[in-house]
Amino acid sequence: MDSLASLQDAFDRLGKSLDSDDSNRLLTLLEDASNAIRLYTGQHFTRETTVQKSKPDCGRIHLSQRPVISITSLEDKDSNDVGYTWDGMNTIYTNTSDAINAWELVPYRNPHRDFLTVTYESGYDTIPGVLIAITCQMALRAFGKSPETTGFQSEVIMGYNYTLGQAAAAGGIGMLPTEKETLKRFIHPAARTIRMGLK
Repeated sequence: MDSLASLQDAFDRLGKSLDSDDSNRLLTLLEDASNAIRLYTGQHFTRETTVQKSKPDCGRIHLSQRPVISITSLEDKDSNDVGYTWDGMNTIYTNTSDAINAWELVPYRNPHRDFLTVTYESGYDTIPGVLIAITCQMALRAFGKSPETTGFQSEVIMGYNYTLGQAAAAGGIGMLPTEKETLKRFIHPAARTIRMGLK
C-alpha cells in the first residue's frame, strides 16, 4: 500500500533534498508512519477496492472505509446477490421494499441474520493535507534519530540532562498525543469489522 506522503512532501518540510542512502531510509520511515496511522485509524485512505464482511443491524450495514465512492456488489454466504439501496454516503440497506403505508417514514426491511459480503470502492484521490503533515512529522522525527538510539528517552552528559517524550523516542511509529487527537476525526467504529483490502 502506498505511503500517505511522498519523499518530496518530506523534503519540502525538511527544507532540503537528501542523498540516495538517506532518501531510502526516509522513504522507509514514511511507509512505517503510514502503516502506523492506518493501524490507529482503521482506514486505508488511498483509493482501492474493499471487501467487507458484516452482519446487518436492522437491515443496515455501515461501511468501514471512508469516503465510499461506489458500491460494486452485496452477496450472501452462498455468493447470491442481495438487493440493497445505498444512502450515497456510508450505509447500505438490505432488501428495501415499499412502505406498508404511504405515510410511513421508514419502509419495512427484510433482515438478514447471516454475514453478508459487500464490495465497494473507497478512499481519497488526493490524500488530505493533515494526513500528509502528520506522516511527515512522524517520519522526520524518527529520521533525526539513529536506529541505535531509537527508544532512548533520556541522556546525561557532563551534568546536562536531556529528556525526550515517550512518543518522540519511539521512532517511525511514535505518535504524539496531539497527532492522535487530530487522527481521531478519521476513526469510525465500523472500521473494526472484518474486512479485506484489495489493490
